[in-house]
Amino acid sequence: MEFKAYLVIFWRRKWSIAVTVIVTMVVAFGGTTMITPSYQTSATLRIAVNSSSVSYGDLLYAQRLMNTFPTIVTGNTMMTELKGVLKTDKRPANVKVIFPAESELMLIIVEDEDPVFAANVANGLAELFLPKIRQTKAGRNFSISFVDPATIPQSSASPNAKLNIVLGMMVGVTSGLGLAFLLEYLDTTLYTDEEIEKVVGGKILAQIPKFKRKQRPVWLNGNSPQREAFHRLQTNIFVPNQVETLQTLLVTSAKPGEGKSTTVANLAFTIARSGRKVVVVDSDLRLPILHKVFGLPNNIGLSNVLQGEATWKEVVQESEIPGVYVITSGSSLHNSAERLGLLEMSALIEELTQQFDTVLLDTPALLPVIDAAVIAPQVDGTLLVVGRDQIRKEDLQAVRQQLMHSQAKLIGAVVNRTKWDKRYSKYYHS
Repeated sequence: MEFKAYLVIFWRRKWSIAVTVIVTMVVAFGGTTMITPSYQTSATLRIAVNSSSVSYGDLLYAQRLMNTFPTIVTGNTMMTELKGVLKTDKRPANVKVIFPAESELMLIIVEDEDPVFAANVANGLAELFLPKIRQTKAGRNFSISFVDPATIPQSSASPNAKLNIVLGMMVGVTSGLGLAFLLEYLDTTLYTDEEIEKVVGGKILAQIPKFKRKQRPVWLNGNSPQREAFHRLQTNIFVPNQVETLQTLLVTSAKPGEGKSTTVANLAFTIARSGRKVVVVDSDLRLPILHKVFGLPNNIGLSNVLQGEATWKEVVQESEIPGVYVITSGSSLHNSAERLGLLEMSALIEELTQQFDTVLLDTPALLPVIDAAVIAPQVDGTLLVVGRDQIRKEDLQAVRQQLMHSQAKLIGAVVNRTKWDKRYSKYYHS
C-alpha cells in the first residue's frame, strides 16, 4: 500500500482516531487525579576511608557494606526504633538506600503521602544509623557523617501528570491508528471511483458534485459544476455517430437516497437543452417523488394508464422546462411489480418512443423491490446511480447480479455526491 493510501485512510478515519486519542488522554488525566500524590525526600550521608591509602581489601569490604547498609536501614529493628523516636505507629510507604556512582555518598530515600513525615523518617533513620555503624568494624575503618538532612518536599514525586498525559496521548495515537485500520478492513463501503467501476463492471459516465443544502435544481443554477457534470453525462450517454441508438433509458440505484430521481430530472433538463424532446416517466409507483421535483400535480399518471383508465396523452404533462414532458406516477398500486411487467407497460414505452426523442424512466431502488429489474429488459439501456461513500460492496454486487439475471443492458454508472475540484471554480464564476 502506498503512503498516499495510508494518508487517505487516516483522513477518512480521522474522527475515530481523534476520539480515541481524546478518550485515552482523558482517562490518563482522570486516573492521575484519582491517585493520591506521594512525596519523596532524602538524607545524605558520607562514607570515607580513614586511612590515606585504600587497599584492595578495603574495596572488597566497601562492596560488602553497600549490600549490608540497605538491609540495616530498612530492617525491622530500625523501623521499630524509628517508631519510638517519632512516637508513631505509622510505617513509611517506601524506604530505599542508594549509593550514587563515583561518589562517597549514601542516600536514604523516603517516599510517603505526608511530606513532613517523609522528611522526619529520612532524618530519623540517618540519626539512628550513625551510632550503630560507628560501633562496628566498619565504623572504625570508615568515617561516616551526616552531610545533608532531608527537607520537606514542596512538590509531589508521583503521579507525574504531564508524563501520564503524554503517555496517554501516545497510547491513544497508537490505538487510534490500529482502530482506523481495523475499521477500514471491516468496512466494505466503496469510497473511490476505481472500486465502484470494478464492482459495477462498467464505465463511470460522470461524477456529480454534491449539491449544497437547499440548493435549487440545476436548471436554475446558471453556470455550475453540477450543470457541467450533467452535460458530461449526457454527452457520454448519447455518443455522436454511435451505431446503436439509445432512445429509452432506465435510471435506478441500489438503495433509496442515492440521488436517483434528482439525476433523472437534471439529465432530462440537459438532454432537452441539446434540442431533444424528452419525456420523463415516474415508474416508482410506491414512493413517487418526480411530481414534487417538477412541481406538478399527481392525481393521475402511469398507474392509471397501466390499469386502462387513461391514455398516455391524457396523463402526460408539460413541465416548466422547454422540451421536457412528465408522466407522474399517479395513484399507488399494491401490485406495482406485476403491473410494470405487463404488456401495457411495453406498449406504453413503444408509443412514447414514437413521439419523443428520449424516454427516461425513474424506477425504485433495486435492493428493496424488484420493479426496476422488471422494466429493465424493455428499454435500450440502464443507468445505475451510485452514491459515493453510501453503498457497500456486497449491495452493489447484488444489484449487478440482479441486472444480469434480468438481461438488462447496463450502459454504466453515475457517481453521485462527489467533491469537485475548486481549482476550476473560475470557470463557473466567469
